[in-house]
Amino acid sequence: MARESAESKAARVWRAGAKLPSPPATLRGPARKAWRTLVSQREAWYWTPSARIALERLCATLASVEVTQKAYDADPLAKGAAALCRQLTGLNSSVVSLMRHLRLNPVQSTRATRGTRSPTARRCSTIP
Repeated sequence: MARESAESKAARVWRAGAKLPSPPATLRGPARKAWRTLVSQREAWYWTPSARIALERLCATLASVEVTQKAYDADPLAKGAAALCRQLTGLNSSVVSLMRHLRLNPVQSTRATRGTRSPTARRCSTIP
């Protein structure tokens, strides 16, 4: 039996009208909303099983960031504020890493911005 070509497979998926994946049952509330928002930013074929696993982790982390940020914003001078700040740092690092892995960050043109400086940008030495 002959192997099916990549073009043939892609055409079959395109003709079938692939649907965007629905959120897994493990996600609730804000995490489900984040799933729907992020999934709608890419074509259905983009969401492979491995990408869905990373997306599920990203959405859960985004929900954790929201809860932790609200707790920190409620009283940034509280006794446990330093721990919340450290937790936020770790969560935000995970969000950035997962978004890069899923290629969900906006693509920036380095040629367009090379050698230019924002009029509002300040040097580190002038920050109080």
